[in-house]
Amino acid sequence: MLPVLERYRAALLEEAQSIQTQCAVALNEERATHARAEQALESSYTEQRTALTARGRSLSPETLSSAFHYRRAQSETLARVRDQRDRAQKRLTQAQESLTSRLEELRVIERLRDKRKDYVNKERRRRAQMRLDELGIVKNCQAEAQWPSQE
Repeated sequence: MLPVLERYRAALLEEAQSIQTQCAVALNEERATHARAEQALESSYTEQRTALTARGRSLSPETLSSAFHYRRAQSETLARVRDQRDRAQKRLTQAQESLTSRLEELRVIERLRDKRKDYVNKERRRRAQMRLDELGIVKNCQAEAQWPSQE
């Protein structure tokens, strides 16, 4: 029964490791997407500042309005990407916790297996000692049962 349980728990551990790896990859992708969105937003801010200071004259209301809407759209995109990244981080944390619990379960099974092996060895030694004791008792009984020789 214990070997079956150990194989089952090992399979669960492998599954948890796989899920943890998938979540880590997804998190890295979300981080990269977040970095790109953040960089695009920062570049739009930089372009607008450059445009305002380079020409030395004011921008038209249409340009300012389009820049505002673009930045707002980029900010919304950045917020959405940030939420996705946070969800991916949460999934990774959950996968790591699951992996940790699976490892602990496997350690418990390994400890049970070791205790069982120790018990079997101890029982084997006890039975061997009992046989030796029985043989010793039988031998002593046989020696005592013999009549002393008559001299």
